[in-house]
Amino acid sequence: DHPVEPGDNSIYVTTIIEGGAAALDGRLRSGDKLVVVNGQSMENMSHDEAVALLQSVGDRLAMTVSRLPESFLQQMDSGANNSSMVEDVHVIEFSKGTNGLGFSIAGGCDDPVTEGDTSIYVTFIQDGGSAAMDGRLEVGDRLVEVNGTNVLNVSHETVIKALQSNQTGVRLVITRLPAPVEEVEEIEFEKGQGGLGFSIAGGTDDVGEDGDPAIYVTQVIPGGSADRDGRLMLGDKILEVNGSNLASVTHEQAVRLLQSNPQGVKLLVSRFLDAPTLEKPAAEVLIDVAFDKGPGGLGFSIIGGNDHCVAEGDTGVYITQITPDGAAERDGRLQFGDKLVVVNGVNVLNVPHEEAVRALQRNPTGVTLRVARIPVDETAMEGEIIQHIEFRKGANGLGFSIAGGTDDPVDEEDPSIYVIKVVEGGAAYEDGRLQLGDKLLVVNGQDMSNVTRVDAVRALQSNPTGVKLTVSRLPAEELYEEDSFA
Repeated sequence: DHPVEPGDNSIYVTTIIEGGAAALDGRLRSGDKLVVVNGQSMENMSHDEAVALLQSVGDRLAMTVSRLPESFLQQMDSGANNSSMVEDVHVIEFSKGTNGLGFSIAGGCDDPVTEGDTSIYVTFIQDGGSAAMDGRLEVGDRLVEVNGTNVLNVSHETVIKALQSNQTGVRLVITRLPAPVEEVEEIEFEKGQGGLGFSIAGGTDDVGEDGDPAIYVTQVIPGGSADRDGRLMLGDKILEVNGSNLASVTHEQAVRLLQSNPQGVKLLVSRFLDAPTLEKPAAEVLIDVAFDKGPGGLGFSIIGGNDHCVAEGDTGVYITQITPDGAAERDGRLQFGDKLVVVNGVNVLNVPHEEAVRALQRNPTGVTLRVARIPVDETAMEGEIIQHIEFRKGANGLGFSIAGGTDDPVDEEDPSIYVIKVVEGGAAYEDGRLQLGDKLLVVNGQDMSNVTRVDAVRALQSNPTGVKLTVSRLPAEELYEEDSFA
């Protein structure tokens, strides 16, 4: 009746009175959870019932309490100022079934799931198995303690032995990121000259790897109707369009519903609020460019399209190469990484690659472009080099480590995210372009200015196949000048 937080009905020790019996005994601690008192379970007991039970004891008190390992408490204390790191702690106990415990794990200091993370995670829960029947363990849970053994920063084999140490069942202490809060918003706006100004993906005929058939916003076109309205966000799930429910519709049906009102659209959308910085893409600026063809053509190459996505959910067409001394380089305005919005009067957002190529070929004498570009970090030092880098993940992830952020800045007045290690033999090392000391400006389309380190890690993990970076660095000679001690 007085939970310490919603959903947690446990009874906790809040204060040890100096000079009292518990303090003189020395074993009870603030934060201990009371499990059994004089043989009576404290589970789902009201506060008044717990007080009455404790007052009814005679000269001696026998208690069973649960407590997190010291190493975990120290780990939580070290991140206490970072709200993004707060995890829910659960104690779960259940009996073995005929096929064992019914779940699988991965990780450990000898086989980390990601660079620098030695934790053990639940990766699979068997249908009909003991864990599934109990119903509390979830995929992604991090194991802290197994049958009384601390399993933080231990080998995979050590955890297996701890799980096998109890022949009849298991007692787990796990941590879990709290469930994200979902909000629903109604949005209505009028169409502009370019239509509604956003793109979608999904539907029952276009289900992703997670099996979700919902319709999601994959792009909000800069300067378009939705962007000017300002409420629709990248990643929003569309629940209704003009009063029609989008549950269990195909992609084409969703498109037809969006086109059904020639004046505008009325949407009901939902979004998660656990990581708002990740839902806001980096601001883009629109640049108009026109120039004539040269002897070698336009002088640039492109990649992307809705049939050749450069990253999951990104249907844009991007400039990947500017030919030395070609028409585009001589004009001087196009840059590596620019996203094509309009080509010779044709909107090329969310089109197949070949359609973008045909649009570029429409004008035999030159090209007229509108491109979107993420502006250079305004805080960049004079002389900094901006570089766009894209590569695929390797067997062990991206192969580099970062430091910094608003929660753990490398310098008091610099909250930027920096590359502090490039793992030899890893994906970044093999690509060869990312360097120690590079400052991350944009990660997978997400602005890295004024974010926490955890937000940056999530952005790096948002693309399961690779990463697309915009980084800045000082030229080598400037680095040497700053590092000299003459």
